[in-house]
Amino acid sequence: MDEKQIEKLFEEYQGLDYLNVSDDQKVAIRECVKILQEYGLHDVGERILERIGLESIPEYDIGESEFFALMKEHNIFTSIQGHVRDGEMKYPIVLCSVDIREFDKALLAYKHKNRRKLF
Repeated sequence: MDEKQIEKLFEEYQGLDYLNVSDDQKVAIRECVKILQEYGLHDVGERILERIGLESIPEYDIGESEFFALMKEHNIFTSIQGHVRDGEMKYPIVLCSVDIREFDKALLAYKHKNRRKLF
């Protein structure tokens, strides 16, 4: 199930007050999430737990990424398209879109700047 399908599920069902979930509802929600996970729908289960506030997964700060800094330095727009979970951290999935010459310029500048570190 992709990110858009998951969001559509949440948009279609707006009947639950996520801020005021009772203990009994939390138990039921956790049981539903277990069933979803048994069917291979881990991402849906995680999103439900996050939305309800039963689980909080920290996100990697993209500002700490050397790749992101390089793209920013060379005015290559980078947008976050979603996240992937690795252990207890969510990492951004990014999209960069320019012609190949711009990527080449950025790579060459990076290699030149860091040639002593690379070799």
